[in-house]
This record gives sequence, C-alpha cells and structure tokens, in this order.
Amino acid sequence: MSEETNAIVNENDSPIEEFEDEGGRGCGCGWGIVAGAGCLAIPMLIIALALFTGVATFTGIIDSFGNIFRDEPRQAVVETTRTIVTSVQSTSRLTTTQAGFVRSNVRVSTRDGFQNTCGASASHNVEGRIEAGIDLSLVTENDITYDTLTETYTITLPPAQLTNCSIPTIEQYNRSFTVCNIDWDDLRQIAQYEALTGFRDDALESDLLTRSRADAQNALNNLLSPIVRGGNIEIVIRDYAPGEQQLLDSSCVPDLPIGWTYDESTSSYSN
Repeated sequence: MSEETNAIVNENDSPIEEFEDEGGRGCGCGWGIVAGAGCLAIPMLIIALALFTGVATFTGIIDSFGNIFRDEPRQAVVETTRTIVTSVQSTSRLTTTQAGFVRSNVRVSTRDGFQNTCGASASHNVEGRIEAGIDLSLVTENDITYDTLTETYTITLPPAQLTNCSIPTIEQYNRSFTVCNIDWDDLRQIAQYEALTGFRDDALESDLLTRSRADAQNALNNLLSPIVRGGNIEIVIRDYAPGEQQLLDSSCVPDLPIGWTYDESTSSYSN
C-alpha cells in the first residue's frame, strides 16, 4: 500500500546576534602588467587563478499491523526559531565573505495513519555556512581596460553573489515516542532542507553581499597596488540590472529530499 507524507513549516522569533568582522584575507601571485592602451586579460586571468587557488521485533509487528489503518496521507509540521548569525569573516576564496548561521529547535512533526496513529516528531539543531563574493572566472578581456592619459587601469567585476551554501552540522534530538517503525532520517532531511533554504534567504536579505563587495574591492586593491608602479587602479563592481536574475551557486538551490514535494499554498511537504 502506498503512503503519502506532508510537512508544514512555522517559525518563532529569536534574537539575531551581532556581526563580527574580521579583516579580509587575500592570496597573491606575482605577475607583470603590460602598460599601454588596451586590455589586461592575461594578468587578470592569473589573478583569478591565484584567488581561486534497529527496531525491536515487537515494534515491527505493531508497525505492520498499523499499516492496515494508514488510509490517510502523512503530514509533517516544522517549528523553528529564526536564524542566529554567529560569525562573519572574510576569506580569499573568490574574494569571498563567509557567514555562519544557526537555527535551534527545528522541530519536524509528521502526521501519519488513521487518527495519526503513526505520527512522530523530532527536534534539530542546525548550523549553516553561507559564502558570498565575486566570481572572477566571469571576468573577460573586455572588463579590463587601461587609460593612457590618466594611467588608470579599470577592472569591472560581475555582481556579488552567494558562492556556496552548506550545512556542516545537524543534530537530531527529542524524538517522540511511537510504536511504529519511523524513518527518522526523513525528518532530518526535511529539517536540513528547510534550514539551508532559510539560511540562504536570510543571507540575501542581510548585508552579506554588500560586505562581500567591499571585501572584493579591498582585496584586489591591496593585491594590485604594489604592482602597478606609478599607475592607478579602479575596481568597479557591477550592480544587477532591473529584472536580472541574481547569481546563485548550485549549492544554494538544493533539491527537495528524495520522494518529497512542497505545497506553497499549505506550506507543507508531501510524500
């Protein structure tokens, strides 16, 4: 007999901690700049490469018997606190800024079977990491120009973006009692997906991208200024055009847990 599962997400407010800044860290690589009118495609590519561098038998019997009454779809409810930002620091990867996030007590509750006879719930503590910055691999030769009159190199960079989203740690605890055979990893996957997408949205709504723009400008200026003797450098970071889709790394657009779908109208997951 096939089964279906639904999940609903709710959030409670909790304070957000203050950002902690650390100095931007850049990595460098020596190279020469060919002066004259024109572009610096080859040196910029070098910069990009440098920066880029067991269930009991009795329980099983009860669960099998319970399958007879599972004629209603399962439902899962998620209760979670708001994200707590634990740290923000500059990194050298793609001239990136990194932020740590935490959500405590992400509770996933499932409704399953007749009169919810096989319902279950569990809480989760989730730690996330979001990185933002400038992807220098998108820079082309047309983005690097030299003005002989003012002796100024102008480097135009793509917009800041989220370059990586991950969940380093997730802890499941406070499982509810049930006589049914529950796949607790199902609940963990829902909690992880919910937390990761929440961290991503929180990062986009915060000033993380603004910070990454400043870090990118500082890092490249510090890297190139000692090399350009007697010249000037102008770092320009492009803004998103109206209607332009925001760049996101694929890790920031996770797939739903296998076998699950999400209904926005009811804020629930189904299986």
